[in-house]
Amino acid sequence: MEEPKIKEVLPPKNEPTLNVGIVLEEDKKRELLFSTNSVPLILITDQGAKEVSAQKKIKISLIDNQLTTIIDGEALSHSGELELRTSAQSTTPLSSLKSGIQVGSITVGRGFHWQKEISAEFAGVLKIQVANDSIIVVNEITLEEYLCSVISSEMSPRCPIEFAKAQAVAARSWSLVFLGNKHPNKPYTICNDDCCQRYQGLTYVKESSVAAIAACRGEVLITSSNYVCPAYYSKSCGGCSDTAENIFGLEALGIDSVIDSKENYKKPSSLEFSDEKLCKKYFTSPTSLLSSPSFCSEEFVSSEALPLYLGSVDEVGSYYRWTHVVSAELLISNLQNKFHLKDVNYVTDVIFGDRGLSGRILNATVQYVTIKGEKKILHLKNQFEIRNLLHESFLFSSAFYSKIEHDGQGILTKMTLSGAGWGHGVGLCQIGALGMSLAGSDHTSILKHYFPNTKLTKSY
Repeated sequence: MEEPKIKEVLPPKNEPTLNVGIVLEEDKKRELLFSTNSVPLILITDQGAKEVSAQKKIKISLIDNQLTTIIDGEALSHSGELELRTSAQSTTPLSSLKSGIQVGSITVGRGFHWQKEISAEFAGVLKIQVANDSIIVVNEITLEEYLCSVISSEMSPRCPIEFAKAQAVAARSWSLVFLGNKHPNKPYTICNDDCCQRYQGLTYVKESSVAAIAACRGEVLITSSNYVCPAYYSKSCGGCSDTAENIFGLEALGIDSVIDSKENYKKPSSLEFSDEKLCKKYFTSPTSLLSSPSFCSEEFVSSEALPLYLGSVDEVGSYYRWTHVVSAELLISNLQNKFHLKDVNYVTDVIFGDRGLSGRILNATVQYVTIKGEKKILHLKNQFEIRNLLHESFLFSSAFYSKIEHDGQGILTKMTLSGAGWGHGVGLCQIGALGMSLAGSDHTSILKHYFPNTKLTKSY
C-alpha cells in the first residue's frame, strides 16, 4: 500500500463537499439493495426522477455491463449513472439520522484480518455507476457530516467527547491534505476503509458524535509553514510513535516521533532500537525502560474496558503488547499467494533490517529455496510488506522482536513474534488519546501531545 505524496494545502475558508467511495471496483459487487426507513427515496436516471415509497427496496444489478433497476418486480429502462437521494434532504448531521439511505452490503476492512460485510445507512447523495465490470457507489456529502461518521466508525461513540474532538480534528486535517490524490483517476477522492478513514455512514452516529463535531467545527492542525498537517493516526502506537518518513518514505511537517507518556516528547537516549537486546526488553517488559506508563497501556485503558471504546469492526485483542506465531507453512503460502513466488519450496531465514524510532521494522530479507533447489532472496521494502507476509491477512504492526526456530537441516520451522501496537504508528495513537481523555485531558492537550510542532486553528 503506497502512500501518495503529501500536498501543501492551506486551511480552507469554507466547508468542502466530498466524494467518498463506499462500494469500490475491488469489491466485485454485481447486485446491491437500497432502501429507506421513514422517508421516500428519489431515484434519478437519464429518464428523470422517480419517487419510491419508504421501506420499499430498490435492487440495482449489473447485467451485460449495464445497470438494471428493479422495484416491486418491475424493471426500469435507463442508461448511464444513477443517483439516489431522500425526499427530505438534511440540513444538519443530526436530522440525517432519520433520513439516510440503507445499502445492503458494504465491504469493510478490505485486506485486513477484520474484513467483513456490513449493512450501512448513508446521508447525502449516492451516485451509482459501473467500473471494471463492477458496481461502484460514491457518497457525496459535506465534510462535517462525513466526520460525524468517521469518529463513530473509527472508535465507539461511547468515547469521551474530548477524545472524539481530537479524533475529529486529526481526521479533518488528514482529509483536507489527501482529498485530491489518495485515489487518483477515480470518481471518488477518498474511500470508506482503513487505507483512508473508516466511514460506515450513519450506522453508529449518535447525538454525542454530532455534538463533538459541532464543538470543534472547522478546527485543523497547521504546521510551521501554515499548511494543514497530514494528521495520520493509528489504533495503538505501542508506546512510541514514528515518523512518516520512516514508515511511508514521505517527509511530513508536523509529524514527529513521541513517547506516549507524561515523560516528555523525546525518546529516552537509553532506548536505542538498533540494540536488539534492549529492543527485546522494550517489547516484552516496557515498564522497565519507561519512567511512566504509556497512555495506550492497560494502566490507562484496561483490557476489560477497551472493548467498550473500540470501533464496531475492531476485534477484541491485546493492542498494547501481543504475541503471534508464524508457521513455516504460512510463510510459504503467503510467499506463493501474496508475493506470487510459486516456486518456493522452503524458507531458510528471515533477516530483519532497520528499525524506526518506534521500534517498527522498516525492511527485511527472506531467504528461500525453490523447488529446483535454487537459493533466492526476497527484499521486503517497507513495514506494509512485512506485515503482509507474517499474517494470514495482515499483521497488527511491524513493531516486534522475533524468535526464529530452525530444524537440523537449517529450514525455518517457526517464528514467534513479541510485538507492540496496532497499525503504522504515525501521528495520533487512538487508544493513547482515549487514555488521555479518560484521565481528564482536553482535546487541545491531546493534540499537542501527539502533534507537538503544530498549531490548532479554526479554519471556517
